[in-house]
Amino acid sequence: MRPRQITTAHEPIVCEVCRRTLLRGEEATAYLADGRRVQVCDLCEPRAIHEGWIREGVNPEPGAVSRRRERGSLLRRLRGEPARPRRATSTVSSPVTPDPRPAVAVDERHVHGVPTNTDLKVERAVATFNSSGLPQRMTGIVRSLGAPVVSVRPSRTEGAIVAITIAWELAWYRFEVDLGDEGAGVRPVARGNELRELEPGELEATNALDPEGRIVAAA
Repeated sequence: MRPRQITTAHEPIVCEVCRRTLLRGEEATAYLADGRRVQVCDLCEPRAIHEGWIREGVNPEPGAVSRRRERGSLLRRLRGEPARPRRATSTVSSPVTPDPRPAVAVDERHVHGVPTNTDLKVERAVATFNSSGLPQRMTGIVRSLGAPVVSVRPSRTEGAIVAITIAWELAWYRFEVDLGDEGAGVRPVARGNELRELEPGELEATNALDPEGRIVAAA
């Protein structure tokens, strides 16, 4: 069981990644970031892991942190912070025998055919969302704030992208599914606390959430 922050009603929890004060019903997970203990909301955990932050109470496998940090710091780029200099390491070169076989480019992404039909795009994006861990994370918010407005719409400019917006009166979340790389799962892209921050179309319900947090057809 992962550690949770226990607080009173007078101690708001602020997510270290998105800087948002968590709503009632949302939970935070403790992480260690550069020696500091920070709180991260459920929806920002993928970014925290990408940054190389370590969930409190979990021992990372050797080399896992360095591999994640080599991908580049997304949060530092978003905040306009300069990249941290890498520590110099000494290496010993050794002769390498060239491989006579021709090089073959390998695409490691899970590439699938992207449907051109709007209904099929929505169906695939909904299935990807429902098979992720997001429905379980949404149930606490549904219990606190009730039923949200759910909008699932293909992007007008990117044929493989489907946007999913889930909005309550006090909070909203925007996700994206890349149908050309469904192995990447659902990507959180934005969130806020004011409905006026959304585009008008995002407040037109196309779907709904069931009590288990899954996206279903609108009633």
